[in-house]
Amino acid sequence: MILAGCAIALVSLYAFKKKEPGVTGAVKATAATKPIDINNFDMSVKPGDDFYQYVNGNWLKKNPLPASETRWGSFNVLDDITRERVRTILDETAAMKNVVDGSADQKIRDFYLTAMDTIRIEEMRGSPLKPIIEKINKIDSKSQLPTLMAELQRMGFSSFFNFYVGQDDKKSDQMIINLYQGGLGLPDRDYYLKDDKESVEIRQKYLTHVKTMFMLMGIPAGGSSIQNLMTLETELAKISRSRVELRDPEKNYNKMGVQEFAAQMTNFSINEYFKNFGVQEKEVIIGQPEFLNVSMR
Repeated sequence: MILAGCAIALVSLYAFKKKEPGVTGAVKATAATKPIDINNFDMSVKPGDDFYQYVNGNWLKKNPLPASETRWGSFNVLDDITRERVRTILDETAAMKNVVDGSADQKIRDFYLTAMDTIRIEEMRGSPLKPIIEKINKIDSKSQLPTLMAELQRMGFSSFFNFYVGQDDKKSDQMIINLYQGGLGLPDRDYYLKDDKESVEIRQKYLTHVKTMFMLMGIPAGGSSIQNLMTLETELAKISRSRVELRDPEKNYNKMGVQEFAAQMTNFSINEYFKNFGVQEKEVIIGQPEFLNVSMR
């Protein structure tokens, strides 16, 4: 499922493009819809009495909530249309026999077919992960962490913190590196720190899930290995900002020079970490400086 999702993301940029060389499966855009369609208005309602019903009334009548959904709106419709177009691209490209090596068609076809070969995936079980696990097990000092974490990040695995490139929130014409708190398997810090009955039950089920995943990957799950993982994640949760604190855009925007940040990270070589990505940027945005400083001690 993860691979299939990645395949969808890989081709989504093609869905609304014109047909280009090397993108044989591109879908033609449908007729443009009206930005504002008065047929969706409920003219029986006065705007001053209920503006929402006035603007959306007829659309709501024509689009009842599907039984399979918990919410429904124009963005859900758009999402369905986009997914259908992407699926058409995938199906058409997957059926292609002769493609140019290295072309977009070849990459999309092979990636999608690999993701959909569920029989082979089941047969392989966790074997593709074994080389990764072996690399992790060979780590015996903190100095080796930057290279390993960068390698895992390139594979799509975040570890103690999250790394991504996005627009600078205060300079939208500039792309910039962002580092953000991470390392938790559960949704956020509260799942680890609350003592109510439901939270305790969730943690127990999480441990059971982790143990099952370990077993499926052929990793020994006995002894203290599972509890050690929970202990580590709980410690990370303690220094993580709460979901309320994460809503503060100013507090979570901390731009600084890479070398200034590197000087703060005395027990983790951020320069070594960045070198593995070929990063040569001068500035970086740190979402939660205290988390990065403490978690990598």
